[in-house]
Amino acid sequence: MNWWTGWKERLGQSWVRALYRSAGVRRVFWGLLFGALLTGLLASQVIPARLNLQEGDVSPVDIEAPRDIVNRVETERRREEAAARVQPVMVIDPEVAGAAEAALRRIFADIRSVRQRVVPPVEEGESGTPNRGPLTEEVIQQRIRELGTILPQASESQLRALATADDDTIRRLESETVAQALRLLSRAIRPDEVEAVRAQVQNAWVPEGVDSPELIYLARDLVRERIRANLKEDQEATERAREQARQSVPPVIVKQRQRIVSKGEVITHEQYQMLLDLELVGPRADALKLFGVALFSYLVVGLMGYYLWRYRPDLLERENRILIIGLVGLVTCSLAILTLNFSGYLMPWAAGTMLLAILIDTRVALVMSLLFTLMAGVITQGELSVTAASAVASFVGVYSVRRVEARATLIQAGLWVGAAVVVTILALHLIAGGSLVDLTFWRDVLLVMAGALFAAVLAVGSLPILESLFGVLTPIKLLELANPNHPLLKRVLMEAPGTYHHTLMVANLCEAAAEAVGADAMLCRVGAYYHDIGKVKRPLFFSENQFGGENPHDRLPPHVSAMIIAAHVKDGVELAREYRLPEEIIDFIREHHGDMLISYFYHKATQNGTGEHVLEQDFRYEGPRPRRKETAICMLADGCEASVRALRSRGPLSREQIAAQVEEIVNSRLEQGQLANSDLTLRDLEIIKRTFVRVLEGVHHGRVEYPKLDSAGVGHAGATPGEPPAPAAGQGKEPQRVGDSDQ
Repeated sequence: MNWWTGWKERLGQSWVRALYRSAGVRRVFWGLLFGALLTGLLASQVIPARLNLQEGDVSPVDIEAPRDIVNRVETERRREEAAARVQPVMVIDPEVAGAAEAALRRIFADIRSVRQRVVPPVEEGESGTPNRGPLTEEVIQQRIRELGTILPQASESQLRALATADDDTIRRLESETVAQALRLLSRAIRPDEVEAVRAQVQNAWVPEGVDSPELIYLARDLVRERIRANLKEDQEATERAREQARQSVPPVIVKQRQRIVSKGEVITHEQYQMLLDLELVGPRADALKLFGVALFSYLVVGLMGYYLWRYRPDLLERENRILIIGLVGLVTCSLAILTLNFSGYLMPWAAGTMLLAILIDTRVALVMSLLFTLMAGVITQGELSVTAASAVASFVGVYSVRRVEARATLIQAGLWVGAAVVVTILALHLIAGGSLVDLTFWRDVLLVMAGALFAAVLAVGSLPILESLFGVLTPIKLLELANPNHPLLKRVLMEAPGTYHHTLMVANLCEAAAEAVGADAMLCRVGAYYHDIGKVKRPLFFSENQFGGENPHDRLPPHVSAMIIAAHVKDGVELAREYRLPEEIIDFIREHHGDMLISYFYHKATQNGTGEHVLEQDFRYEGPRPRRKETAICMLADGCEASVRALRSRGPLSREQIAAQVEEIVNSRLEQGQLANSDLTLRDLEIIKRTFVRVLEGVHHGRVEYPKLDSAGVGHAGATPGEPPAPAAGQGKEPQRVGDSDQ
């Protein structure tokens, strides 16, 4: 049982080690981890914490709106009030006129029926034909009695006139009465207008073709009785009008950070509804919302990962760079969420892009500025002005630190960021129809400037921490390393002054050549300062520090001398790590000789005549060969400076001699394959050679010979004051002294 448990543990440990050693697995792990952390950050803002409260409870804390929200209860109340103020839409009811016409037609039909039924008796005429007799009083009285039952409101005189009128008069009376009723009822008559219309009929209307006053008054009475209010409500039109009134009421907005409920206050229905809409109370959000946040987070991480894989695979090979990108992104997002509680204009997106532009490069920082903009849109729930300000701040932050010469430059960059964002919010403010005297706008301007300075201070404070934590070499760090008061440079100056002078010359050559071919000139110069620091361990074994004294190599076997010469690389790496120099500077120490052969001692060993077998590998530097332009330039500058200086010790040099020596050194390194792993092209090499010749010519040009004064004050030509006469070029040549080019 113990054996089985131990075997499982060993198996598990081996799997863990195997996975950890896989660079691809580690990259996937970092991507998953960063995505999960970003999901947690965004979820804390998008899916806020819930409070266990109900309507009618007493709030234990002040509750503010995390974003703009519509007060639906108050909005609905105002809309219902607006709808209630809308008067019903009234239309003319055609049934009123129809009923009036029908009633009048029926009355006159009854009148005609009575007149046709109650008639005088028939009498025989002179020709023997039957003929109606004249209306008798008896017939008239009978008609009056029966007409009175039809028109009980009519007077007796009106009934008599109606009973005795001819048929044409009755027809005209009916036509005029019906027409007048329809004419009056064809227009809108409100209930309060009925009496006025009736009075108008009573006082002004006269039926055309009717002469009898009694019949005129009778017709007026008939029309007056039929006048009614003829309006009815149009339900559909009324509802449309009320709906328009509802829609015309703007929603009541509770602004972000506006207090909804105060501590100790009883939660009303209106407040509880807003808390529900803000998802501050009630059941937890469903899994779909969290899944959406996670999907967005991994999309952001995936976009950055794809960019690095597609365009910057070199960064994927350096885990510290991946960690810097992830850490800067997460910390910046965290601070943005925290500062959003005060104002969206305080979010320090520019700090993140400035740091990435300095620690990585501008291209990565630009991609991150796009991702920061997406995150700002999610965090602010799509608030246009803040999202636009975040986009401009992060973008300007990249280019405002392209040339960082001191940490104070970051403060200047913050001012540039603030100015750009102020222009942005001014444009949006004017587009929205705002006024320049609006105090809210000027408050936002102050917040923008405060946010920009906060981002700059944040970048200044975190930059040295990130530099130290991840060992990143930044322009600011390079400037610090280039300071002559650096302890290691002061040690070289005091213990190996010849080497110090040599490094200064190599640094000048490196910087000029790097600028000419588009390499990092500052990195080249600083790397050259430290490339030979290992010589401080044994300075006298290198000719530039011997100053004409005894050469200790004369008493040592060649292979021991070669070991001492090669050891200055290893010693330099150890010193660099002791003084915590960045890896980029250590690369200059490690690679400035590549794996070249220490030819002087190798040839000396092969010619010693002892009969011992000499291995070439024992006389080579450990390497590696230069792997970037800057270290390759340092290798070439180191060899050219040492060899030209050795020639100069024998006499003045012409431009042609310097050019020939530079050509020889560069071609030698090229033929040995020392430049195979660098990015230098043949065109770059030609530019570098011309640059070296120009710089070296300025240093080793021939000087005017001043007469040397003897004790009598008489001058002797041919010598520089304080120096013995130099031999002519090409005369009195001696073998190159060991240490001039470390060979």
